[in-house]
Amino acid sequence: MALGLQEKMNFKNKEIERYSRQIILKNIGIIGQKKLKSSKVLIVKTSSLGDIVHALPAVTEASHFLPSIQFDWLVEESFCSVPSVHPSINTIIPVSLRKWRRSLSLAAIEFPSFLRKLRSTDYDLIIDSQGLLKSALLTMLSRGERVGFDLKSSREKAASFFYTKSSNNLCFYSLCESNIINTGV
Repeated sequence: MALGLQEKMNFKNKEIERYSRQIILKNIGIIGQKKLKSSKVLIVKTSSLGDIVHALPAVTEASHFLPSIQFDWLVEESFCSVPSVHPSINTIIPVSLRKWRRSLSLAAIEFPSFLRKLRSTDYDLIIDSQGLLKSALLTMLSRGERVGFDLKSSREKAASFFYTKSSNNLCFYSLCESNIINTGV
């Protein structure tokens, strides 16, 4: 079976070896595998330093099981250097919410450019791993399937209304697997 799949999907031998235990699942078929191989996921975790650092192992875990997924990260400008050191993070999208709260005129000038950058990519999955109203709003402005904490688990309850799907457990690997492959995102 692996050889037929390799021919149809153009997998390299190393990819087949790596994926064979975790990713090549009979029930998702070729289309599901192709979606998984070319998926783009946006992580929304804008601040604070400790929260960002604690989210990095989740990307490591997801990257281990789903090595071909492209992860981007939406983060407060002052914390851009933290996720940028992770080898699985492809693009950092800086947001300047703290600066914009101090200067509405600056926000009016910079926000349109930020929004264009944020919306320039159609994501297969957007994971709001913060559960705050500000992160939920940023998630809503992004293009793609939006997932975040449910009403009971969200730090700010109103945030849960901005997602297309919600969960009490934001395991990145499980979210990627169930939302990209199984639901046909």
